[in-house]
Amino acid sequence: MAVITLAIENQEGVNSLLDKIAANTPRYMTKKEVAEAFKVSNATVNRWIRSGEMKFASIGGILRISTKDVEAFYNRNRDMELLPKELKKVAR
Repeated sequence: MAVITLAIENQEGVNSLLDKIAANTPRYMTKKEVAEAFKVSNATVNRWIRSGEMKFASIGGILRISTKDVEAFYNRNRDMELLPKELKKVAR
């Protein structure tokens, strides 16, 4: 019985650790996903990246944008002309 209890406690500890890792691990989006989220074209997202407005990471040679960077971009620009009108309404 003690072995089963210990195994359950260990599994709960592992699950807790995995939850903490997942919470602190950035999620990444593709340019297409960012474009869809902001209701803009891929070209607009490319312009934001080229201008340095939106940070990105190259993971295995593939461009990805962390959700934290997307959120930071939104918060910095929600009152500026970079965002579509629909998103500005949501921000207020």
